[in-house]
Amino acid sequence: MNQIKNNISFAVLAAALALVITAALQTVILFISRVQPVPVFLRLAIPTVAAMLIPVLITGMNVNTTIYQIKKSGKLHTAVSIIFGFGACTGANFLISLLNKSITGSESSGAVTFSEPFDFLLIMIAAGLLPALLEEYLFRGKILPLLIICGSRFSVLLSALLFALIHSGAYNITFAFFAGIILGIIRIGTGRLIPCMAVHLLNNLLALSVMGITKFLSAELGSQIFYITGIAGIIIGLAALPFMVSMSRGKSRPTHNSALRALLTAPMFYIFIITALIMKLL
Repeated sequence: MNQIKNNISFAVLAAALALVITAALQTVILFISRVQPVPVFLRLAIPTVAAMLIPVLITGMNVNTTIYQIKKSGKLHTAVSIIFGFGACTGANFLISLLNKSITGSESSGAVTFSEPFDFLLIMIAAGLLPALLEEYLFRGKILPLLIICGSRFSVLLSALLFALIHSGAYNITFAFFAGIILGIIRIGTGRLIPCMAVHLLNNLLALSVMGITKFLSAELGSQIFYITGIAGIIIGLAALPFMVSMSRGKSRPTHNSALRALLTAPMFYIFIITALIMKLL
């Protein structure tokens, strides 16, 4: 019980640090930008790099994670997991975007802005590549293995919740939660972090590419690609799902009975929730 509570506290602490560091740096950059313009690349890259790496350095993130190693799958299963993940994330993004549009009148919220093709290339790195590598490193590479002691389902759901709450906006939080579940399933099913990074990167690049096409070529073409890839993603995700289920058999760990109790009695969890709510209201 004590080990479970310690691991949960460390995992939540890492997510809380990521949240606070992100908000603090974004505030500082916003203040600086009022005096001197800050390139979009730096506005996006600096908070991501610092918020995903500093929590690992501060906490160490080494609390018995080595004794809960996830068995790695073969190359075929890894390839199928990437196909499943990309399709499922694309389909989820499509459905959530349609729901968001029906409520707010727009397909997404908080879109990245850019004016020149060169800016777009830099944003592909700052908003596409860096989050895919560093967010997966922290949440699926460090936090999820730390929570495996609690059981596979619990670790996937809690890591997805923490991942979602470091984002802002209802649309982004909702999508990040479902994407976090998909990426957690891939992490458990393959035992590898690279497929998670690959899926995250492909999803980011597709979303940014649609934005770029809409901006520089044609809004109608961008909308068509959005609908085509969204529907295709749903089909691909559903088709690959049986393989993912079979791949995960024998690897999932039953949820420890004391895991939920340990979470609900961990002060750090409530500190994180309150901090996340404050950040969303500011």
